Amino acid sequence: MLSDTTLLLQGIVQVKKPFVYFIYIKGCFKVMKTVKRVAYSIIIIISVLVVAAIIYVQVKKNMLQSEVEEYLSQKGHSKDVLQEVDPSFGVLPYFAVTVTFKNEPEATYSYTREDGQIVQLDCEHNDPNAEENYEFKHCEN
Repeated sequence: MLSDTTLLLQGIVQVKKPFVYFIYIKGCFKVMKTVKRVAYSIIIIISVLVVAAIIYVQVKKNMLQSEVEEYLSQKGHSKDVLQEVDPSFGVLPYFAVTVTFKNEPEATYSYTREDGQIVQLDCEHNDPNAEENYEFKHCEN
């Protein structure tokens, strides 16, 4: 004859003794531990993906900034002539660099990489009303 505990573990008999409730509760804790592990794993995976995306964007911005600075130096503009070189992450293009020259602080020039080459996207004056009559010094278009 099998004991009540053995039958309980086989799911045949329900015995209401304190240690039986302990076994049932212990089983619930195992399930809860598994749920917690899965939840923690998902949180860790999402955190790693978010950090990886942030690092990717920063690396791409810094790479494009250095490529634009090298491009401008090949065009004859040293780093001394540059007032500000600001990489940004946008919609289209995804990565762009805005450059302000010291001899022309009222204008900004946007550069990006297309087909492996650095190209100038836009020449803008800080005052939109003055842009019509303004003659840009560093505009390539």
